[in-house]
Amino acid sequence: MKTLGLATKERGLSHNEFRTLNESGLPGFDVQGWNGLCAPAGVPKEVVTRLHAALVDTFGGDEARNKFIKLGFDMLKRPSSPEEFAALIRADVQKWDKVVKQAGIKPD
Repeated sequence: MKTLGLATKERGLSHNEFRTLNESGLPGFDVQGWNGLCAPAGVPKEVVTRLHAALVDTFGGDEARNKFIKLGFDMLKRPSSPEEFAALIRADVQKWDKVVKQAGIKPD
């Protein structure tokens, strides 16, 4: 198997020996996966704030970060705020909605 390139715009920490597709002649190509925790609508802000603080405590330190990198996760950024994560989700929905419409993809 041969790696053609990383889908992310920038090289990651765990596979930085591979060029990105962006570097290989597909300018602007950027497909990133992400993980996060969402709460149902209407959860009080103080509860979200406490949950966020607990998650940052658990996953935001160097020990957890290094374990994730060892597993192949590219931990390029520290945990984001709830507002930043919501903005990321909105941007991804907008991006992929456009792709789906342009490709004419229809649900089964």
